[in-house]
Amino acid sequence: WEWWNIGKPDLIVTLPADVTVPPASSDFWTNIEAESGLTEDRYIKAVEVKPGPDSGIRVVHHAVASLISPDGSPTGGTLVEYAVGKNGDIYPEHAGRLMKAGSKINFNMHYHSVGEAVTDRTRIGIVFYPKGVVPKHIMTTILSPNADDLDIPAGADNVRSDAYFRMARNSRLVGFMPHMHNRGKRQCIEAIYPNMVVEQFNCVNYDFQWQIVYNYADDVAPLLPAGTIIHVTSWHDNSAANRNNPDPRNWVGFGHRTTDDMARHWLTFYGMSDEDFQSELAERASIRKTN
Repeated sequence: WEWWNIGKPDLIVTLPADVTVPPASSDFWTNIEAESGLTEDRYIKAVEVKPGPDSGIRVVHHAVASLISPDGSPTGGTLVEYAVGKNGDIYPEHAGRLMKAGSKINFNMHYHSVGEAVTDRTRIGIVFYPKGVVPKHIMTTILSPNADDLDIPAGADNVRSDAYFRMARNSRLVGFMPHMHNRGKRQCIEAIYPNMVVEQFNCVNYDFQWQIVYNYADDVAPLLPAGTIIHVTSWHDNSAANRNNPDPRNWVGFGHRTTDDMARHWLTFYGMSDEDFQSELAERASIRKTN
């Protein structure tokens, strides 16, 4: 079987037809719905997107998938997102996402020409919990509020921008995925807790050619009390030293084209009751004391 970061999928949902990206054209975006063929309700344990299977990776800037309920309504926000190099979203034990029988998947595709005609047939692999298993926690993935007012002067390096997102309820952060474009250099995530204590979680040396999601290990996944503010800081390099920079002579602002730039990030988490939150905090404290 084909290699997947999440292991062998129980279900693979593929674009219903090939998409051919011409040798030279503007970036283009399209929404394509695909039947899942799922005949019973199941809970998702892990999910991953793959372009291709041949050269699709060369032209797929991103693929953002969402579930469509049998009644035609969107459900659960973002299912999974892809940018070049992306691995897979693997949920912790006892956490998952419901996929109803008869669901469809909407593929939001962004394509970018590379000088020759390339055909893509992006697909999504899904690993389910065993039949009948209902996980305790329900996963959420969001494109949280981002720094969309970028001002990156020509030739400038280490241009900083900041974004903030408030957690409305107790949550466990499961995954963090930075997303910038060619001039992206670094992105850091930290928590500003309600008592104003600040804790940094990750700093990612960003590479547009290899974008991955950082899935936290169970014993270190951040526990965020309600009211915590997630602070994400991004830096861009618009200098000639950046090997990915298409033209350091140009000012760059926010935009969806590959030649524009972004300072975005995806957060995957699940909400927790006060009782569960305090219980896990106590368990973490006990482990630290023992070690």
